[in-house]
Amino acid sequence: MLLDIEKNGRLPQHYALIIWRDHPITGPEFPHVFIRIAIYELDPYPQTTDPLLPVILLDKTGVVLKETEAATQTRMMKITCKSSDGADLSVRLAGITPSFPCSTCFIVLPCSPDFCLTYLAGQGTLNARQASHYQVTYSCTDSDGRNSSSTADVFIQPNETPYFDETTYPGLKGRLPY
Repeated sequence: MLLDIEKNGRLPQHYALIIWRDHPITGPEFPHVFIRIAIYELDPYPQTTDPLLPVILLDKTGVVLKETEAATQTRMMKITCKSSDGADLSVRLAGITPSFPCSTCFIVLPCSPDFCLTYLAGQGTLNARQASHYQVTYSCTDSDGRNSSSTADVFIQPNETPYFDETTYPGLKGRLPY
């Protein structure tokens, strides 16, 4: 896959690339800034093959949130459930991995005519150092009790201020304010 990225300059479909700056060890003997890169494969396909089970359709399979998301409620992705026999459907949150530090930050809410995976600010802490990736599992159940489940990937992007380990740089007059 990395050869694909080098050749085409872009990720293949259903992959997510996350890049963030890591805090370096500072000092004259360590003048480098460290960058971490992670590539995740996203699962775009429903988890079921039974034609009577509800089918889950997503508008996307993954989403990126900043760890200091300011909104009180952010719709992250739309979840559409379809039934082959016309049964009434409901969607519910089935699980979140990892469960700390933000297991209560995500909820499934109705957003007519479908459902939305939603982030609720203030229900926990988005901290990329503690958990940079959540897998949110939800299930779609029809009125006959048949259900299907699927997983969405939520990536947490660190929101950090720029870091300078020197106060002056050649070509600039004066000192850089902190």
